[in-house]
Formats: sequence, C-alpha cells, structure tokens
Amino acid sequence: GGKVVINGGTFTNVGAGEDEHYDLIYAKNGGAVEINGGTFICQTPKWTLNKNDKTLGTITVKGGSFLGYDPGVSATENPIANFIAEGYYAIEEDGYWTVEEISGTVDSLAELMAALELGGEITLGVDIDLPTAAVITKDVTLNLNSKTLTVTEDTAGDGVFHVTGGTLAINGEGTVNGVGKNNYSMAIWADGGKVVINGGTFTN
Repeated sequence: GGKVVINGGTFTNVGAGEDEHYDLIYAKNGGAVEINGGTFICQTPKWTLNKNDKTLGTITVKGGSFLGYDPGVSATENPIANFIAEGYYAIEEDGYWTVEEISGTVDSLAELMAALELGGEITLGVDIDLPTAAVITKDVTLNLNSKTLTVTEDTAGDGVFHVTGGTLAINGEGTVNGVGKNNYSMAIWADGGKVVINGGTFTN
C-alpha cells in the first residue's frame, strides 16, 4: 500500500530453503516499488520481482543488476510483464541482467533494439551484428556514424531493417549489409512504413 524506492544495496534471500517459490521484491494492495540501483539475488530467480495477481501494484525498474532474471521479460506475470521503465533497457553479462538508460549513442545490440523500439534519434557507437531483422514501427533517425550493421547468421532474409510502420531515416556514412545464411538477403525491407536514405552503403 505504500512506496519503496531502492537506490542501492544488496537484496538476497538465498538459503531460504527448498521451496520452489520465494519472492524477493513484492508489490501488493496498490504498493509501488521503484528500483534505481542495487544488486538482487533470489533463491528462485523467476520470482525476483513479483506483483500480487489480484490487487493493484506497480514495479518500475530504472537500474540495478539481477542474477538470472531479466526484469524486461518477467515470467512471474501472465502475460509476461516488462517492469523496465521507458527509456531504459537490460543487458546480460556473466549471468546478471543490468538495467541502464538508453543513451543517444548505442554501444550494444541490446541497447540498439531498445532504442529502436522507443524511437527518436540514434547514433551507432560500434559495429553490430543482429541475429535477425530489426522491425521498425516508429519514427527513427539513425546516424550510421561510419559503423556497420549486419545480419550474418540470419536465416530469414527479412533485411537488417524490416520497416512496417513509421519512418526510418538513415544519415551519415557507414554500411548496412544484408548478407545472411539465406537465399533472400536484403539490407532494408520497406513493408508498410517509409524509408529515407541520406547516406551510407547498402549491400547484400
């Protein structure tokens, strides 16, 4: 029924017992939890963050590291819930999912995908190889910044960008390479949206 703001610290219930369901952070009866930092280690990782199914409550994550748990894909809820605040994303390293703010310059696949979903202006900071096409549904302005986007392991052939809505504007020099493990490679597929190309090299 109240509000908790967590800015740091370590929260754990490891060693609690053999039960298959131990909540670590729990919201109930209109309670609100805001997580801005800290480390979270749960005896049963799926239940690191949980909301009561029958009463109102909110969990908003803007930071922190979670062992074995992605707060953007929380299976405690049905349907699966995204507890991560808009403008933030989670990236996994060494078993921990860490939530960070999306910056103007993206430096990882996870940050790129989160930024594309949010829309707006994006600058590539590194070369990125996507597992499959990034689906564009909102207005996005992308500065290639002399970097390269590829889908070298992709078997679908839907492009590096599959634009189904909004406008994708591409600026600056850099490369969008649609080569993949398929017979229908495209760099960009405009499929209901709009693409504006102001620079770059496009190849398959």
